[in-house]
Amino acid sequence: SKIHGRFCDAGSSTNHPRHRRRRRRRRRRGVVVAAPPQESASGLPGPPRRRPHPRPAPRPPLQRRRGLAPPPCRRLRPRLHDLPERVAAEQEAIAAQRRRRGGSGSALTWDDLAGMRYTWAAAMETLRMVPPTFANMRKAVADVEVGGYVIPKWWQVITAATMTHLDPTIFPDPGRFEPARFEAAAAKSAPPPFSYVPFGGGARACPGNEFARAETLVAMHYIVTGFRWRLAAGCDGGFSRHPLPCPNQGLLLDIEPKEYNELC
Repeated sequence: SKIHGRFCDAGSSTNHPRHRRRRRRRRRRGVVVAAPPQESASGLPGPPRRRPHPRPAPRPPLQRRRGLAPPPCRRLRPRLHDLPERVAAEQEAIAAQRRRRGGSGSALTWDDLAGMRYTWAAAMETLRMVPPTFANMRKAVADVEVGGYVIPKWWQVITAATMTHLDPTIFPDPGRFEPARFEAAAAKSAPPPFSYVPFGGGARACPGNEFARAETLVAMHYIVTGFRWRLAAGCDGGFSRHPLPCPNQGLLLDIEPKEYNELC
C-alpha cells in the first residue's frame, strides 16, 4: 500500500531522524560513521563518505567520574612543597600508630583520619583558594532582600564562591596559602555562615563531602609516607578551568620512592 511504502522509505532513508540520532551517538563514542550519500553528477546517490571521529582525550585517573569535581587531593598535591614538614610529621605519626597496631599492612581507621587535622586544614585552605566549582545555583522560594536588592520569588540565583573565599574582610590576606585558618585553635574566628562553600551549603549541600574528605586524607597519607616529591623545574603550579580546575602544565612532579626500611 502507499502508506506501507512511505513507512519503508522513511525507515531506509539515511536522513531519517532515527538515523541522525544514531550517527550522533556514534560520533560521541568516537566510532567511524558513514556520512549521508552524496549525489553524483548523474543525479544518482553515490557511495557514502567515511570520516573518522577521534575519541576525546582521556581524563586524568583522579578525574574520570562523570559530573564530579576532582578530589581535593589533586589540587592539594602541587602545594605540598610549601609545607612538607608539618604534613609529613603528622602523617608519619599516623603511620607509626599503624605499625604498632599490626605492621605496615595495618589499614587506616576512622580514628586515624580524625587525627589528620592539619592535613585536612591544608585541604580546606586549598578548596578556599581553588573552589571545585566556580558557582552555585539556587532558586528563591520567596522575595529576598540582599544588600538593598530584592530578588523576586522563583528567580534563579548564581553565587560565585570566590566572592567570599577571596574576600579580605572574611579571610585576611586571601592570596596567601595558610592552613592555620582552619585549625581548631582558629575556631573562635571561624568565617560567617555560608561564606565558605566549597561543597555548597544548606539543605542542598553536596552529599559527597564526607567521602571527599576520607578520599583526600587516605590518598595524602599513602602519598606523603611513601614518596618524596617536589614540583618539577619550570612548573609554576598554575591552573585554569575547563570548567573544573586543572593544572595548566599538567601535574609535573619529581617523585622518589622512600626506602622500605623507612616505611616499616
